[in-house]
Amino acid sequence: MATSQIDGVLNILKPAGITSHDVVSRLRRVFHQRRIGHAGTLDPAARGVLLVGLGKATRVLEYLGELPKTYRARVVLGTTTDTLDGEGAVTGRAAWEHIRWEDVSSALGRFWGDILQVPPMYAAIKRNGQPLHELARQGIIVPREARPVRIHALKALAWVPPYLDLDVECSQGTYIRALARDLGEALGTGAHLASLTRTAIGDHTLCTSISLSALETGGPDYATTMVLSIGQALAHLPFIAATDAQAAALRQGRSLELEPAPPREPALALDERGTVIAVLVRDSGNQWHPTKVLAPNP
Repeated sequence: MATSQIDGVLNILKPAGITSHDVVSRLRRVFHQRRIGHAGTLDPAARGVLLVGLGKATRVLEYLGELPKTYRARVVLGTTTDTLDGEGAVTGRAAWEHIRWEDVSSALGRFWGDILQVPPMYAAIKRNGQPLHELARQGIIVPREARPVRIHALKALAWVPPYLDLDVECSQGTYIRALARDLGEALGTGAHLASLTRTAIGDHTLCTSISLSALETGGPDYATTMVLSIGQALAHLPFIAATDAQAAALRQGRSLELEPAPPREPALALDERGTVIAVLVRDSGNQWHPTKVLAPNP
């Protein structure tokens, strides 16, 4: 049994049928620690990559949540639902037999790049402190403002009417259910999302994910060997190799002048062992402030 707090990140293969919070609850039992959270919620019906932070890594989950996400989605034309996916009640049916591949290809082209997207009512985002999905279950539909999102890539994998399989790479905050809805509207026939798999968050892919059952069967000692260090998980961020003097200053929360400065912010400060000391942001000029100190004084 693990006897001390584990700090790091797990790339979990979330199965369909449970919530992202369920994953966290089960991992708390595996690791026997409470301080666990996740980046980038997956709907219960969806499966795929879910990044989970343990211990101090919960403080840096925002930097993982900001990474581009890749999905494999199956869209069904001709049927709309209240939840925009196959879990909801059918709200409309329309003919789809006249839709040709040329129509689909032309419609997909409208969703590349920066677009505005209205979030679904069945969503975790909040209005006046209450999640939208709770309001929706009470039969309350409220206006939602369209939000800017970015579709980095959108590729049709298969078109077997009325089913359309897609690969989507997109920014944080993109709802694939809403993309299915909007694609159906663009085709004039309506649509909903039938299935969804998140295949990657940044460089964290489905191929390198670990199943919950394997962790639960292997126990905490095995599970600990699957944990990525904070530095490994945040390898997409620039870093500086701090000297002993700089490391001591950063642990005390002091800003430093860095030459050469990191190319962008946030950046990581690593000690000589490669352990992340702090997350740095620019104050002014070349002054960099440790916004999150992760390594205590030795």
